[in-house]
Amino acid sequence: MKRTFLILIGLIIAISSYSKQGEKVPATIQKKVASLRPTEYDEHKWTEYIPGNMPLVISVPHGGSLIVEELGLNTCPGHNSHYDFGTIEIAKAIQQEFEEKYKLRPYIVICHLSRKHIDQNRDLETATCGKETMKTAWNNFHGFINVALKDAVKNFGKAIYIDLHGHPHTKQRVELGYSISKKDLIAVQTKNIPGNLEQKSSLRNFFTNNWNKNIGISDLLIGNNAFGSLLVNNGIPTVPSAQDNAPLNNEAYFAAETVYNTPNYTSVKYPNVIGWQVECSIDQRKSNSHAKLAKAFTSSMMTFIEKNTKIKIKNSKNKL
Repeated sequence: MKRTFLILIGLIIAISSYSKQGEKVPATIQKKVASLRPTEYDEHKWTEYIPGNMPLVISVPHGGSLIVEELGLNTCPGHNSHYDFGTIEIAKAIQQEFEEKYKLRPYIVICHLSRKHIDQNRDLETATCGKETMKTAWNNFHGFINVALKDAVKNFGKAIYIDLHGHPHTKQRVELGYSISKKDLIAVQTKNIPGNLEQKSSLRNFFTNNWNKNIGISDLLIGNNAFGSLLVNNGIPTVPSAQDNAPLNNEAYFAAETVYNTPNYTSVKYPNVIGWQVECSIDQRKSNSHAKLAKAFTSSMMTFIEKNTKIKIKNSKNKL
């Protein structure tokens, strides 16, 4: 009896000590989250896949910092080794916010390898410089994205794909890339919308696969319920949005036109998927900004889905 009593006292002290350190996720949510399929990795743990239970897939291709000496570096002409620091942490903060506030979890795919080895936002040959080991890493990362999108569409009928990045530009705002050039965004701003803009954009499937026939391309880019507008309303400067329609001619901007992920996973090959590239500024990627950005992203995404689509998340059997 005395031994049992001492064990109980020890457990109470341990729990109390943990609480003082600051429990980030309530125990009830931890238990429910644990009921989802566990996180998966490839053979070398270069790629991490976190299964979700909502129609949102987030990939993080350039947030990894792992250098493996024997792999060598990508020395092909034109290779960009820019490191999107903080983007893995932002994705995890978004995951935590969804779990705590909504008892939901997005699917998340993360490349932990440094971009000095591989660029997971380029086609296979460009990304790997022809190295067979890197081709395996590329296939693993993109294989997990395919698994996530397939599962999300199976469970919800539709899915939203976000490719999460960081930009080095001077203006400290989120840049949303819809595979639409700066020139075309300015045209939208002046209501001189090019006739083929819908099909050029990463929102093309929205207009051909029964998402919401009452909403047009300008609504999704700069309308009051556009994702960018909702981010601004939640305290995160963003372009394009109702408040900041388009970059100025002399302002740098990543449109996600010439990259791989956003154009590929929102193409006609994935008819039930729409999405866009999210480029976070340097200040937004600093650790003291992650929580604010995650809260804004999460709230904005839930409102975007509610106002612009027919997806019913809260009725899902997959809730945590």
